[in-house]
Amino acid sequence: MHPILFTIGNVSVYTYGFFFALGILVALLMLEKESEKRGLDADVIGSFAFWTIIMAIVGARIGWVMQYWPMYKGNWLAIINVREGGLAFHGGLVAGILVGIYFVTRYKISLPRLADSASLPLCIGYVIGRWGCFFNGCCYGLETGLPWGVATRFAEGLRHPVQLYDSFLTFVLFWIIRWRSKDQRFEGQLFLETLMGFAIVRFTVEFFRETPMKTEMLNQTQVYMFGLFAVPFMIELYKLFKLKGLEKHGAKKGS
Repeated sequence: MHPILFTIGNVSVYTYGFFFALGILVALLMLEKESEKRGLDADVIGSFAFWTIIMAIVGARIGWVMQYWPMYKGNWLAIINVREGGLAFHGGLVAGILVGIYFVTRYKISLPRLADSASLPLCIGYVIGRWGCFFNGCCYGLETGLPWGVATRFAEGLRHPVQLYDSFLTFVLFWIIRWRSKDQRFEGQLFLETLMGFAIVRFTVEFFRETPMKTEMLNQTQVYMFGLFAVPFMIELYKLFKLKGLEKHGAKKGS
């Protein structure tokens, strides 16, 4: 583990924060390109990105604290201390979607188009940010005897590097979504499939992760992932059936 990247005088730059910021920067550059490709206003997207970053961090922290409330109850300073990690993806996602809905309503832009523009940036930002978790040692895995097991300052023994599993699988998802963009049937499809992909990745990785919030078979995050997969799956299924019906109707009308 390498929680501090470097120190200048009395100022330390934390590896977690560095990779988090790098992930945001790369995602922003990609968002600019993706939104321009879809004809979205650059100024609106810039404002959207700014508020999404702020609210996603707040939402991710709230989601984490709620998930592990017994650890934070009565310790208010620990709640706002994010230097040691502690951001929940699902909390940040919900906050980001709410910001998107506000901007769609406020500026009369297409929500599906905005969501599609954010799909690839969301993936790549997550891929990079997970390296910050790895070097920080948080979000560690179960004990393992495998050759690639790593030590963490938060627990004893060698652990599954689940942060890297997560990063690698999300990188694969990034390329799948990029490939799927060539065969997009309707606006919003990329974002729906990104959410489903995230759900599959996180559900799988959680089997190797150490977490106190666990039932007999599944942990709390895996339960959330069922919902994250089911909702976009049903929406996409509905949209595809609707398109198929319109195509059949058009074919009959043409004949």
